[in-house]
Amino acid sequence: LLLRSSFNTGFRAPSLPDLFQPRYFSNTADTHNDPIRCPTGSGIGAFVDEGLECDAQFQNQLGGVSTLKPEKSRQASIGFVFEPGKDFTLSSDLFWIQRRNSLQALSDTTVFDYYAAIDPVTAQGRFVCNVRTTNGSFVGDDPAKPTPANVPCSINYVVQVQENVGTYTLRGFDVSAAYSIDMGGWGKTKVSMDGTYIEKYDYQFAKGGPVTNNAGLFTAANGAVYRWRHVLAFNWNMGPWGGSLGWVLGVQR
Repeated sequence: LLLRSSFNTGFRAPSLPDLFQPRYFSNTADTHNDPIRCPTGSGIGAFVDEGLECDAQFQNQLGGVSTLKPEKSRQASIGFVFEPGKDFTLSSDLFWIQRRNSLQALSDTTVFDYYAAIDPVTAQGRFVCNVRTTNGSFVGDDPAKPTPANVPCSINYVVQVQENVGTYTLRGFDVSAAYSIDMGGWGKTKVSMDGTYIEKYDYQFAKGGPVTNNAGLFTAANGAVYRWRHVLAFNWNMGPWGGSLGWVLGVQR
């Protein structure tokens, strides 16, 4: 019986592109609605250009930020390995990982679904509006159908540069088992299973913001976070011959 534990800290410095890549323009990966001027998929007036503001890809700005801070992390684990004989091994470890100042560029889905819901006009500074001209209309307006004075501007571009987002906290356990069988003249067989269960995957889009548990979900921010995932393997060897069969399973919920 082996008992083991560990505690570690780590960091990841921002890369040169994270810091100094020049700003450039592209388009959002998905289509979205302007949350003010096209909240339901249809423009709120004839002045709205539905081709550019409703169910449309928006221009976005990407690139580096020279003031980024390094990511920092802490991680701890405790577990055991039990090996009553040479043919059987069982192990399990509880783990906890926390990452702060995470480096990433927010997805456009996060900006429109999360930040625009809090602040529909500027999405907390991530929407850069078209400029209002001296006659009261906005740059890009149809001169025959200008935006009324009481309606917010149209979106010029979405800011999706690199940034330090909030804290990620991951908690779960690993389990592993292996059993070897001597089949005499038929060779040797080994059956093994390695699995991971994620109990918590909490993250914040921004420092001080609300915490979301992504365990068992698929989101634009983090992709698929499986609740349970394992690899089951069968291995057989006899002299110069051998074979293996594996089964990989990931369960979202």
